[in-house]
Amino acid sequence: MYRWSFTLCLLPAILLYTFRFEVLALFGSEFAHGSVILSLFVVGQVTRSAVGPSGYMLMMSNHQYVVMFNRWFLGIANVVANYIMITRYGFTGAAIASALTLALVNLFRILELWSLERYYPYTRRYFKPILAGLVVAVLMGPIRTELLKYGISQIPLLVFGGIIGTVSYVIIIYPSECSQNSTVR
Repeated sequence: MYRWSFTLCLLPAILLYTFRFEVLALFGSEFAHGSVILSLFVVGQVTRSAVGPSGYMLMMSNHQYVVMFNRWFLGIANVVANYIMITRYGFTGAAIASALTLALVNLFRILELWSLERYYPYTRRYFKPILAGLVVAVLMGPIRTELLKYGISQIPLLVFGGIIGTVSYVIIIYPSECSQNSTVR
């Protein structure tokens, strides 16, 4: 469950990060200035998907008070971090504070699952989506640059880049998944 959540979230996150300027420009040229904020939210969501349903697992294993503490901590830490970061960095500071507190609480959840239930969801099978994500991330930067040199506009650029990224990601992940599933039967 954890790996599939992470695997399915990683590709759109990489594509959104790579084409963040083009995606934001769809809403108007002034939105392109929010690329740092969008990048931080992408990191926060990838972190959240990497820990999967750890909060629910804590509740199901009779640790609902730990979940309650996590939520209180997240709320208080987010308010304090936002106050500190907004006064220094403005709107970008709010994104930094929110991404950091979200990542911290998700890290707490994994550590709590390990310490309370001795459950650790990560295996070597995570290397495949991470490798696929790294390959796609490395490929997409130069592809985006080359496509921009040829003057391809936003929507065709997003479509073409999305197709190339998706096909590359699936080619790297799919063969090993098929061989692993066929041996299980």
